[in-house]
Amino acid sequence: MTVMAIREQLHQLIDTLPETYLLELWRLIQRLQLFWSDKPSPSNDSELLKLVAQIKNTPPRLSNVTLPTKSGATCIEINHNAMNEVEVNDWNEQWDSIEAEMKARSLAHELYYARS
Repeated sequence: MTVMAIREQLHQLIDTLPETYLLELWRLIQRLQLFWSDKPSPSNDSELLKLVAQIKNTPPRLSNVTLPTKSGATCIEINHNAMNEVEVNDWNEQWDSIEAEMKARSLAHELYYARS
């Protein structure tokens, strides 16, 4: 397939895309252009490697470290208690409605493909 044929197909596809897709496509193209234009040249590779080595060799600052105030077991217990506050009947009703919707979609899918 020639480049011109691909370009023509892209034009046709772009004309039919919804606006939200076009905006996302535009963002992706901008990212690609930044990627292509900012690729480090071979002369910059050594500087980049030096910077990475410097960052790796920098010791952590203790002022940036936050020590835990509670034990992990306490956090798990707090989360477990929050989970127990969920009403069982409400949970079962919600799950039943989700399950019914899943079964309806599955049946509709099977019927659709059985016809074709």
